[in-house]
Amino acid sequence: NLPGLDELIALVNIFKIVDQHQFDVVVFDTAPTGHTLRLLSIPRSIDKVLRQLIQMKSWVGGLVNAMSGSLGVNATVNMDMMDELLPVIERLNKELKDPDITTFVCVCIPEFFVVV
Repeated sequence: NLPGLDELIALVNIFKIVDQHQFDVVVFDTAPTGHTLRLLSIPRSIDKVLRQLIQMKSWVGGLVNAMSGSLGVNATVNMDMMDELLPVIERLNKELKDPDITTFVCVCIPEFFVVV
């Protein structure tokens, strides 16, 4: 699958839980800082890719459909999914950046390292 897709699905599912208003606070315990920063940047990256794909969707969809027809394979590209996903990604980006609803708390555990 696409890089970051699993993480994106996880973030979208977390926001679905938040939308259900079952909890006052949702704590998302993440991996070390580098991984967390990449995780939080995924919606922005996916947003850029989706916008580019949406601009190219008529060409890409037509090309795939023409190729599948010439090969005798029935393959259709569901390009409408991108149009449906874009508002979700935009909202995810907006809410992750909104300090009124999202708080980032860095928790550090001091460890002793052996220097050789």
